[in-house]
Amino acid sequence: MMNFPAERPDGLTFIVRSPDDVLKKVAWESSQYSRLASSAPQDWQGMVYMFINSCITLTSLVDWYAKALGVKERALSQEAEEAVDGFAICKAIANTTKHGSYRSTKNPMASVGLFRIMSSAEMALDIEELIKINDSPSDDWQVSVQTGKGHFSGVDFLEHIASGLRAFGRQNGLTIA
Repeated sequence: MMNFPAERPDGLTFIVRSPDDVLKKVAWESSQYSRLASSAPQDWQGMVYMFINSCITLTSLVDWYAKALGVKERALSQEAEEAVDGFAICKAIANTTKHGSYRSTKNPMASVGLFRIMSSAEMALDIEELIKINDSPSDDWQVSVQTGKGHFSGVDFLEHIASGLRAFGRQNGLTIA
C-alpha cells in the first residue's frame, strides 16, 4: 500500500492531472446538471448540488492554471475575476459552500436563485392559489444567475464561465483543449 500524499501526491487527484482534466470534469458536471434539470420527476436538490460542485470545480481551474504557470493563485484568481464576467459570483458560491460563510471583500454585482418556472395559466392565479402551487412538488425549478452583463440559466452560466476561463487560460499562454 502506498502512503499518500508523501510518496505520490498526484494520486490524491485520481484522474485530474492538468487544467484540461479539470475542464473535462466541469463538462461532465454541467451535463449532469442539465440532465437533472430536465429530468422528470425533477431532482432539484441534485441539480443545485451539481451546480455548486461545478462552481467549485471552475474555481479550482484557476488554481490549476496558477500551478501550470508558476504564479500565485490569489493574484491569478483576481485577474480571472476581472477578465471573466460572472467568475466573481462563481467563486463566491464555491467559497461560501466550502467555508460556510461569505468571505469576499468585494461584493460581486450579481444574484443567484432557485426559481420555479410558471405557466401562463399559473401566472393569472391570485397569490393564495400561487402559494399552494409553489408549496407542492414541481418539475419546473431552475437555477438563475444575474451578473453585471446578463441573465443566465444555470447551465448557460456554467458554460459561460467555462468558456471565459478557457479563453483566460489561452490568453495567459496555456494550451487548452
